[in-house]
Amino acid sequence: PSEKMKKELVSFGTKKPIEVVPNFVYSEKFVTSERNFLHDMCNIPKTSPILLSVGRMGREKNFPFLLKAFKKVIETDSTSHLVMIGDGEEIDSIKSYADSLKLGTRVHFTGKIQQSDIAKAYADSDIFVFSSKTEVHPMVVLEAASAGLPFVVVKDYCYKNAIIDGQNGYQVPQNLNDFAIKVIYLLQNKQKRLAFG
Repeated sequence: PSEKMKKELVSFGTKKPIEVVPNFVYSEKFVTSERNFLHDMCNIPKTSPILLSVGRMGREKNFPFLLKAFKKVIETDSTSHLVMIGDGEEIDSIKSYADSLKLGTRVHFTGKIQQSDIAKAYADSDIFVFSSKTEVHPMVVLEAASAGLPFVVVKDYCYKNAIIDGQNGYQVPQNLNDFAIKVIYLLQNKQKRLAFG
């Protein structure tokens, strides 16, 4: 499903021809004008921007990095909130880690939400943030792009042709300062967010 997996199969010695057939989403399903879904669900002030991350709560998703980067973001930005949608075996430890960072009411865990509500969640967010480096061709990135969100993600080959650095978001090294700086820049520049989206 991705150039990343093709490259990996070749590195394993695969000799047969490989064609990449990417995952897809029905883009029109993620276009909605309905707002305030997450603000209402998580009791977030309407004027506060939302950083959104969607994915199974597993160790390989690198959520501790995202939480630490968000801690740096709120040292500069006093209004933003991070909403994490998803469930999985690591959710309790990820919540505990957020507590240990004293992120308090600024991080919200929704668990799994209905597929019929996911478009409303994207529509009510300002930036899509993602820290996983184990993806093949992440559907959530296609969904967020269809919903018109800009990105800040940890640099990975799986985003080739999906997230173009400086055009619809930023791919940054797994460095807390670099990641936080790009998020803060987008939070402070609404026109850039809209252009990227």
